This record gives sequence, C-alpha cells and structure tokens, in this order.
Amino acid sequence: MTIRDWEGVALIIGAGDIGCCMSEYLKKFSPNLDVFVCGRDLTYHNDIFLDLEIDNSFKSFENQISLFKKPLRLVINTSGFLHSSFLKPEKRLSHVNRSSINKNFSINAIAPILIAKSIEKFIRPELPFSYASLSAKVGSIGDNRLGGWYSYRASKAAQNQFLKALSIEWRRKFPFSIVSILHPG
Repeated sequence: MTIRDWEGVALIIGAGDIGCCMSEYLKKFSPNLDVFVCGRDLTYHNDIFLDLEIDNSFKSFENQISLFKKPLRLVINTSGFLHSSFLKPEKRLSHVNRSSINKNFSINAIAPILIAKSIEKFIRPELPFSYASLSAKVGSIGDNRLGGWYSYRASKAAQNQFLKALSIEWRRKFPFSIVSILHPG
C-alpha cells in the first residue's frame, strides 16, 4: 500500500507557496486523504489556524485535530524562516544579533519538534504514518564551506538533531511511522 492509497487526514503546516503547492498536489495524488493547510495566513474555510510562535495556538491546533473522524496519516511541515524586512541573514559575525537567532530558532528548530509533540497523541501505532519537515542543506555542519547565515544554519542543524532523536523514539512507539527531514532544493 502506498500513500496514494492511504485513507485519513493529511496536514500541511505552512500556508506559503510550498505548503499550498503540496496541498494541491496531495489532493490530486491521494484522493482518499482529507488535506488541511495549517498556518497563520489561511485561504480556505477548512484550513486550521496555527501560529508556530504562540504556545496557546498549539492547544487550539490539537483541539481541531481531535475533531477528525479519520486517522491522522501524514503531516508535512513546510514552514521556515530565513529573513524578513527587519532581519537579514548574517553574512559575517558582526551581523549576528539575538533577535535574528531567536526568530530563526523559534520557527526552524523549535516549531518542528512542538508540531511533533502536538500530533503524537493522534498517531495510531497500527497504521502507517509519516511526518516530514523541510530543513536545508546549509544546516549540515560538515557541508558548511562558505560560512555566514549563522542563525539560519544553526537553527536548521538543531531541527535536524531534534528530528533525528524523534525518529528513534517514534520507531519504538509507532513501528509503521517515518520521520523525514527534507531539503527542498
């Protein structure tokens, strides 16, 4: 049985371009999955609000999941933060500041493991389940040849470590689960 044949619920975390494209693809590719986009900027009435930087938002998110009549089968986290109009990637040490570090870690490292914590109680150990999260090649410590992007690189490396530890724990709890870290490039 492939994911195309799975029946249940799929959640796409992140209402940006990647998340919306993945949602549309899944709706066509796997018609037995009810696909919901989760994020701050929602487009459709059945989307689920989730602000990855607010703890109470995770409680509301869990309450929404608990209403599903079908099992949770797939969660894909497409959220991420590199820069904004106020915070830029640090090209050199003199550019590093607490605000940038906190923002990058909040979205890129902490949010993916908090998502896992929120969905864990809805995973059925007897069913195949997949949790995937977008990381980045620049999060590789061994592959860092250019330097720079201090906060982004460190936050993606932290995400990779969080999800590696999660994969080991879930292998015991949920033998049919898969935890994936994806490089979108």
